[in-house]
Amino acid sequence: DTLKSRFERLGRVVGKNPKTTIGCTLLFTLAVSPLFLLATWEARIEYTYCPTASDAFQDMLKLTDTFGPPPRLSDVVIRAKSGGSSVLTPEALGEAYEIHNMILNMTAEFDGEE
Repeated sequence: DTLKSRFERLGRVVGKNPKTTIGCTLLFTLAVSPLFLLATWEARIEYTYCPTASDAFQDMLKLTDTFGPPPRLSDVVIRAKSGGSSVLTPEALGEAYEIHNMILNMTAEFDGEE
């Protein structure tokens, strides 16, 4: 009894009873989906994968308390002006580079200071 023959048998059963198979999988999904409510979600990856008792983690907490959280990153999508043209032309890349430099050179004022 090989793995190939087991999958062949499974394929035949599923092929002969597609409605039953779909029904069983939907019932199973509905039965187990409430378990996701018991899960906890942590968006900060360092809390998920780093041992919280480690020196490095404690140092990171001290650093964050002192200087605040690191800046958030954002994505910028640049598209060509005309619908069918490519952004890989020298002109379009030049404009994208200019926009990149403008973003890097932006400053903000907070309490009268830059």
